Amino acid sequence: MKLAAPRRAESRRDELLDRAEALFTAHGFHGVTLAAIAAAGGLGNAGLIHYFPTKQKLYREVLRRLGDDLDADVADALTAASGPREQLATLVRAVAAWSLQRAGRARLVIRELLDDGGAARIERARTLPLARFIGRATALVEVAQRARLVRTGDPLVVLMQIFGTLAYAQLARPTLARLGGSKHAGDEHRWMGAVVADVERTLFREV
Repeated sequence: MKLAAPRRAESRRDELLDRAEALFTAHGFHGVTLAAIAAAGGLGNAGLIHYFPTKQKLYREVLRRLGDDLDADVADALTAASGPREQLATLVRAVAAWSLQRAGRARLVIRELLDDGGAARIERARTLPLARFIGRATALVEVAQRARLVRTGDPLVVLMQIFGTLAYAQLARPTLARLGGSKHAGDEHRWMGAVVADVERTLFREV
């Protein structure tokens, strides 16, 4: 019976992370209090602090779990890709697919990148939750650059153009669908498929 306690604690911890993730996605880091997260998890403040002493640590753990999920999806997709061009194209498609399947998590990443306080939190952080994913993606761009498939320059700039296009396209799609003028915007899968195809055409243009 004693062996079950750690599993129950881990399950409770994961449940709290789920509740916190939903609140951070909806309201951002500054729009959520520990009290609100505790209430959502059916705990008092003291109960939540037992698992996560500060809101910053809780938020970082939410981002770590999110980053691990994204990196695992990309790594899994890359197992079937060969050659620098196919690998980089697979990265683009995997990120787009992850954003569609886990729209809340994708919005949370965007919120973190746009949050005025995000830079300060990153400066203070001992670990960076998205570092492994960014490192993997950067390496793919660098290999493609050496193969002369992608323009030269800072690989992070290339990545931000890719991710920025995918993120903005996803966020703007509902508004663009209402405005009309696009045969794709009314369906998120067709829309993102068209965006991914255009990103690839731009990414692999003659260099």
